[in-house]
Amino acid sequence: MSGSQSEFDPTASVWWSWGDAGPYQPAHLPVPVKRATGLRLAAFQIYCPWAVADQPEVEGMRELDKVTAPMNVYYGDPATGELEKRVRIDWREEVSGGERSHFGIPIPPDGVVGHFSDPRWPPKERVELLRQRIYSALDVLLPFFADENRPWTEEANTAAREVRDFFPMAAEPGLWPYYNAEGKEFFAWVEKNAPPGRAPLPWEVSSQ
Repeated sequence: MSGSQSEFDPTASVWWSWGDAGPYQPAHLPVPVKRATGLRLAAFQIYCPWAVADQPEVEGMRELDKVTAPMNVYYGDPATGELEKRVRIDWREEVSGGERSHFGIPIPPDGVVGHFSDPRWPPKERVELLRQRIYSALDVLLPFFADENRPWTEEANTAAREVRDFFPMAAEPGLWPYYNAEGKEFFAWVEKNAPPGRAPLPWEVSSQ
């Protein structure tokens, strides 16, 4: 990649390599943000237990079911895929010294904001379909968000509507407010540009 603002790596490939050792797992979705250095992707890491094999099964399943507020936020270049910065969120002793006020919204004392078993969250296979549509939509939208003078297209209409409608559905239970806070400029821009009308759900389209 040349690194120009009109060229970006596929969104789905950019942030999965960002990470380090620790009780973390990557959250499902990256968030576009604008910085003085240009467009960046923000990616969250949430809690993941080191091990549950030595715990009673019920306790282990309870730990694995937790969705927490982010413990780390990573920022990287969507054109090169290079990681540039990590912000630690201070709600556990392991990350003391971090920035608890990063999102500007409350974080529960134990960090738990939801559970993967929440019955309101779509089944795993449907979440995966939504994620893939969001990745594809971000691939379309990033050049437009980077350069808001770029002529708008019908493809961008479709992508904006899918991000607007699918992102809150695909976000892990309880994590959407943090995605939305991190990407407030991006999501406001999507809301402004997305056409009215609900985006067809991927499983509705595939069943036709």
